[in-house]
This record gives sequence, C-alpha cells and structure tokens, in this order.
Amino acid sequence: MAAREGVTRLVIGAAKLGRDAARVAMTGVPAVRAALHGARLGAGPGFTAEVVERLGIAILPAPAQVIAKGLLKGGKAVGVALARKGAVVRAEAQRVVVHSRDGVQLTVAPGGAVAASASEETVRAIARSTAKTAMKGIGRAALQGAVAGAVLDGGLAAIGAWRGVRSGSLTGRDAGVRVLLGASRGAVAGAAGVAAAGVVSAAVAFTGITIAGAPIVLPIVTMAGTSALVGRAFDRTVRARALALSSGAERA
Repeated sequence: MAAREGVTRLVIGAAKLGRDAARVAMTGVPAVRAALHGARLGAGPGFTAEVVERLGIAILPAPAQVIAKGLLKGGKAVGVALARKGAVVRAEAQRVVVHSRDGVQLTVAPGGAVAASASEETVRAIARSTAKTAMKGIGRAALQGAVAGAVLDGGLAAIGAWRGVRSGSLTGRDAGVRVLLGASRGAVAGAAGVAAAGVVSAAVAFTGITIAGAPIVLPIVTMAGTSALVGRAFDRTVRARALALSSGAERA
C-alpha cells in the first residue's frame, strides 16, 4: 500500500511539472549518458572532466552511493523517494530529482531549469573505455530513451483514450489505435532525442567548442529540441495517416 501511494505521489509530482518537463525528467538521464559516451568518442584519449563540463554537466566528487543516500534523506521539501535496482527517483513539490545507479543525476524544476551532473567515478570509467564501447553506450542510451518516451506518451494517450471511451466519443478500437500511436511517437522521439544528444556532444568534444556564459546543459537542450521536432513530424505524417485510416475503417 505504501509503495503504491509512493508511486502515485511520484506521478502527480512529475505531472505538475507539465508534459515537457516530465519528458525531460524521464529521458534526461539517458541523454546525459549518451552525452558522456559521445564526448568520449569525440575527444578520444583527450577525454577529461573538463570536456564533460563544457557540455554543462557538473562533476560530483561523491560516489554514486553517497549521492543516492543523500537523496533518500528527509529535507524541508515534501516529496517521495523511490529506490529500484540502484536508481533513485525523488518527486518533490518544487522539483523532480533523478539519480541513476551509474552516478548520473538530473534535476528538473517547474520553470524549466535543468541541472545535470555525473560522479567522478563514472567519468573515470568512461575515460578508460574504448571508442567501440562509447558507440555501444550511445546505442544503449538511445534505447533507454525510446522506452522512457514510449512509457510517457503511451501513458498520456491511454488516459485520453480512457476518457474518450467513457464519454462515448471513442470506440475501443479507436482507443487502442491512439494508445499505440502515442507509445510509438514517444519511442521514436525519445530515441532520436537521446541519440542527437550523443552526436552533438561528440562534435563539441571533437572540435573543442566552448559555450561560454550560457547556463545550459547542452545534451538536454539538444535532446528536448530534437524530440519535439521528431514528435511533430510523427504527428504530421504517421499519426495523421493512421487516424485517417482508422476512421475510414470504422465508417466502412
């Protein structure tokens, strides 16, 4: 019962941030992972903490376990912290904090402010990896982004479809189509956004570009922008066509 209540409070807390902020909270950690591996790929043997910081990702000296324990401690903000397989998610009244077991942390505030960090041990581990491993890391992160996007958009579509069925404006078949389209949209946009974060980070690391005076987390901005563009393109093409075919089949 307590676990179910905790999950409910977590979902409500994320929903208060809005759809876009919730998307960043769910796909942001994979985007940061892709950025770290992308930076390693672009910088090659010259990959250092400074390369990571140029992307707007802070380096935390504390081990991942210490950070996770800190998130689980009580504070002034009212919220809930959930731990599962080494990953910790905390939804508060003012923000959502996600900390993964590999030392990546993301904080999303209602106003859209985003902060990302990685532990020193994570950066050192990636520095020791090979270019092939970095490529695989970007691929795994993109897959994680696809899953997170599918869960978010599929869940939102399911809520809308359920309301439509209850009001009589949608048939069960139409509702199923909308849920499938929502999950597909989220998966495509999530994967594309995370992959773009990795590619841009690799380019920045390779060229040595420094974005001075810009308080942004480059991989998150890239991920959000790419996801939005791909999502809109999906709506104009695949979604519109699928809904038209579904409506035609229903009338027939």
